[in-house]
Amino acid sequence: MDKKTAKNLIVKASVQALRTAGILTEGINGMITAQSNFEKNSYQALSNMADKFQSELDAEGTNTCGYEDWKNVRAKVIQDLQLKQNGGYADSYAKRGWEDFAKFLKSDRDFIQPKAPSKQAVSNAKVKAELESLTDDELILAELDATAIKDYTKAGQFQKENIRRSKVSDLEQKRTDGKALTQMKNALKKWVGKMDAPQIVALSWLQQNPTAFEELVKKSSK
Repeated sequence: MDKKTAKNLIVKASVQALRTAGILTEGINGMITAQSNFEKNSYQALSNMADKFQSELDAEGTNTCGYEDWKNVRAKVIQDLQLKQNGGYADSYAKRGWEDFAKFLKSDRDFIQPKAPSKQAVSNAKVKAELESLTDDELILAELDATAIKDYTKAGQFQKENIRRSKVSDLEQKRTDGKALTQMKNALKKWVGKMDAPQIVALSWLQQNPTAFEELVKKSSK
């Protein structure tokens, strides 16, 4: 209905109709205002909850969290809502409250709901935890024992972990040696910088006579 048509109808309306229309207008306007305020307040409340959720479970800003944390928080929230004073909320209302929050996280924060790990992932995690709990000596014995009873799957796992640790150890040793070598080079630079002319000439002679220098290297390595 356009405004002109509505105006013509109002002119012909009875007093009772106008009075009724006025009452309904106020009521509907109040409903619209209340709904608008509710939506604003709901958004702010959800936003505050999302901030707290992410600061606790997604402090690094990955837009997700661990599955166990997600599962446990969800269960606790629904349970607490059901056990609220004055009878609590019905199961469906409690779950709907959580789902509203979860939907807000997804739409407003681009949050990715974590999924339950696969059976293979759970199995791999258990194997990793078992391997990490063993010392180097225990790992060697475990590989020998597994081989002795022909549990080649286990033996292979222990062998891979032994190889991995060996590589890590070698890498750490190289880093340590590299740092020590760098320190020696820096010390030599300072030493050369303090040399007088005769000492510089002697050092230059060594540079120009590699055979003599090699002899010095051999003697220093003994």
